[in-house]
Amino acid sequence: AHVSLINSEIGDEVRGLYMLEPYDPAKIPVVMVHGFWSSAITWTEMFNDLRANPVINQRYQFWFYMYPTGQPFWVSAKQMREDLADVHQTLDPESKSLALDQMVLVGHSMGGLISYLQTVDSGDQIWKLLSDQPFENLQGDPEVINDLRKTLFFTANPQVKRVVTLAMPYQGSDIANPTTRWLGRSLFKLPQLLIKGNSELVKQNPGLFRNEDLLTIDTSVDSLALDSPFFVALSQVRPAPWTRYHNIYGRYQPTSAYERWEQYVWGEGDGVVDVEKAQFPYAHSTDEVDGRHMTIHHSAKSIWIVRQVLLQHLADSAPPQLQDPRSRPPIMMAETPNVPLPENLPRPFAKLDAPIEEMAHGDLDLSTVRPASHAESAVPTHEPPPAIRQSSGRFLPAIPDAARLR
Repeated sequence: AHVSLINSEIGDEVRGLYMLEPYDPAKIPVVMVHGFWSSAITWTEMFNDLRANPVINQRYQFWFYMYPTGQPFWVSAKQMREDLADVHQTLDPESKSLALDQMVLVGHSMGGLISYLQTVDSGDQIWKLLSDQPFENLQGDPEVINDLRKTLFFTANPQVKRVVTLAMPYQGSDIANPTTRWLGRSLFKLPQLLIKGNSELVKQNPGLFRNEDLLTIDTSVDSLALDSPFFVALSQVRPAPWTRYHNIYGRYQPTSAYERWEQYVWGEGDGVVDVEKAQFPYAHSTDEVDGRHMTIHHSAKSIWIVRQVLLQHLADSAPPQLQDPRSRPPIMMAETPNVPLPENLPRPFAKLDAPIEEMAHGDLDLSTVRPASHAESAVPTHEPPPAIRQSSGRFLPAIPDAARLR
């Protein structure tokens, strides 16, 4: 994860979707998207707890999205759109799987922004921040122009029906201060096409751009700054009407003088994203968790909420007559056996070298996990029982090496 953060060209080699078991067209995909300075390993605890629920294990399949975390989040969002489209074409070229059209995204931190951007129509709102002239007037390298077009103009993915965000900096983060931004520019190595291409466009189109900031921002830290122009565009675009959103944010309780001082300086929140900046206006449910930014998705309460959301998603998507929002004829979810992936998979699809349990340092211990009762599975109340609130939420030892995901 750290290598892919510092050198995005190396990180791009492991970019893509990773699965733990053969693709099953009868199971709904849950795509988990990690955040800044992280990798798919960060989902170990939540994944194992969710899979311990027999209903979730039977009806869902878990995929993990990896991406270089040193580049601006809107670049990663563009790449994820392309990767999801490639995967859909590979696995379901005739669009016969209803389960694939009920996809759930779960994103932590910057991964929440990337997940949300899969579900919005950009229109020309982002381009209008850059220029008041038509995009077609842009002159330069066709490859760079096409890449910029796909970054600035996009439509919502009709397959994504639900998004869960944890500690998402919807309005940016104070952590992107002058010091961290300088460090980011000094340490991160980004693809030369991204850096030189945008700079050349500015030079070759004098007077076309009224705001060049969106083109000159080339690190994830800069992209998350409160003054990042992309957040202005993000407030103007509208999410897809067929997608439901669930937002979880952190507000840790200080237990020492230092933590009280820290909260006074940075504001109340998870230590990275304050409560105000974490509010998501389109959320159908919003929950507060006592936790820090880097570990909020490990907390028992967060895991419990995600579990309830997934169970509710099953109840909402159960009728086989459910139609795609773009009016595609409905197709029954048949009892289909596991279908192995093709031998020569195109990027960005890959399989883990070993089951996640075998990659752990110790044996899987699910003794503290209590499967949901039928009554609990019906409607999420988003308020876990005391036993869950008091639990540490740690169910599996850490996985040793992200390189195993290559």
